[in-house]
Amino acid sequence: MSRRNRRSVLAGGVAAFAAALSGRAAFSHNGIDHSKEGAAHHTVTIERFKFVPAAIEAKPGDTVTWTNADIAPHTATAADASWDTGTIRKGEAKSITVSAGMAPDYFCRFHPAMKGTIGVHA
Repeated sequence: MSRRNRRSVLAGGVAAFAAALSGRAAFSHNGIDHSKEGAAHHTVTIERFKFVPAAIEAKPGDTVTWTNADIAPHTATAADASWDTGTIRKGEAKSITVSAGMAPDYFCRFHPAMKGTIGVHA
């Protein structure tokens, strides 16, 4: 094993050990990071002028992060304008925290044909 590979293995082991000690080891399943007790982190990629996935299910307290993989700027804006990520430029990410009763449907202000939904369940 090369010196570089040993360092990578050691660094990964140290990170896993530190996460285990903290009691908040993160794991990901279907784009959901369960690093906080009771809260999840959902990821949506913006690519080819689409939200991927276009529909997610979340609970109040969860976080949703949109990452822009397109060259054009985008937003994730509630259909009723009650929440908005603001402009997300290429390579940037913006997040919101899900709340009970929030508007589930959203779109991109710059490209209104882009639509998504956050199903909020207690």
